[in-house]
Amino acid sequence: MQAPTKPTRRVAAAVSVALLLFTGVGCSAEGSDSADSTTTTAAASNPKGDATTTTEATDSTTEPTQTTEATGSGDLESLLPTAADLPAGYEQTPNSPNDDGDEDVDKEIEKACPDAAMLDKVLDNDDHEDEAVKRSFAADGGKGIEVELRPANDDDVDVDEVVSALNKCDTINTTFGQTPATMDISAEALDVGEEGIRMDIAVAFEDEGTEYHMDMTGFMFRRDGVAAQVSVTSGFDPSTGAKVASDADAAEDLARSIDQAIQDR
Repeated sequence: MQAPTKPTRRVAAAVSVALLLFTGVGCSAEGSDSADSTTTTAAASNPKGDATTTTEATDSTTEPTQTTEATGSGDLESLLPTAADLPAGYEQTPNSPNDDGDEDVDKEIEKACPDAAMLDKVLDNDDHEDEAVKRSFAADGGKGIEVELRPANDDDVDVDEVVSALNKCDTINTTFGQTPATMDISAEALDVGEEGIRMDIAVAFEDEGTEYHMDMTGFMFRRDGVAAQVSVTSGFDPSTGAKVASDADAAEDLARSIDQAIQDR
């Protein structure tokens, strides 16, 4: 496999953004830890530094996760992880921008997976936007981890119904720019928090005759009035273009630690 070209890395960046937007993580909010209008995963998927998407990673200087009792965004922000809570090599980066995503991609998702909107009940995408907080991280090879917390709404969530709906989704055929891509979704119940769901999205796209693969996993749950999501994306080896596996196991462990921190407030 050849090393990814600049167009390929731009496609990878677009795919990463689409994955995060699809699962509700890509919407930055007032009160987020960083309000920079850049895209964490775009930088992460650009290991050779394409100037159109690269952002500088910033060192995390926030104190280690605290668990104080309060109800506003300041309290939620105290529950966000720091780079010290992640596997070695991760650095805090600017958060992704407030973006509604690609309209054409959205239409293809709706066509192949009309019941995907059920995720909104878990993620509370339409509620408490101004109280949501987020922190983003990237590592060498383009891997990324993002955490978002917000006050939960009062909707009841049937986890089995949501999981069943997501697993019935057809393959999503779409394009990023002019590059054809496919997205396949799978989901399962997650024994974290209340109403927990794990969703995996596998993406394949071709550029200059070479097929590339990347994936994202989202761990979504609610606990004691907080809606939480930990998302992790894979990256690319800058020399070969091979997929660099995401740190999904570490992200699940992080979700469990956040769940415990919420309970300990």
